[in-house]
Amino acid sequence: MNGQLLPLGIVWAVWSSVTAVIGAAVALVALGFGGLMTHLPDATSGEPAPAWVGFLFGGLGLIIGVLFALVGVLGIVVGVGITKGQRWALFTACVLGFLQLSNFPIGTALAIWTFVVAGRELTRSPD
Repeated sequence: MNGQLLPLGIVWAVWSSVTAVIGAAVALVALGFGGLMTHLPDATSGEPAPAWVGFLFGGLGLIIGVLFALVGVLGIVVGVGITKGQRWALFTACVLGFLQLSNFPIGTALAIWTFVVAGRELTRSPD
């Protein structure tokens, strides 16, 4: 087993935990602001925003936050799988690595490290 699999898996799990927490926070904040928009009066008209505006804002924020949280949870599972030397986890980490490329600088570094380590491991013949 490659000596870089354990640290790579730990970093994936930690970074994905941060992603999951941020996703949950985005979902909760968006829901809160969506609800506030329909109850607080507007500064110009004195009327609250229509209900559909709150639902739109809260709903989109909820969807985005839940997607981030799900990707984070998947990354945690992948990190644990990498530490155990599972080949499926390396392949899945490469897929998630493509999503992390735009997350400069930490996500980009993690993706490149994943591509290098997983490329070595996946091209090696199983013993």
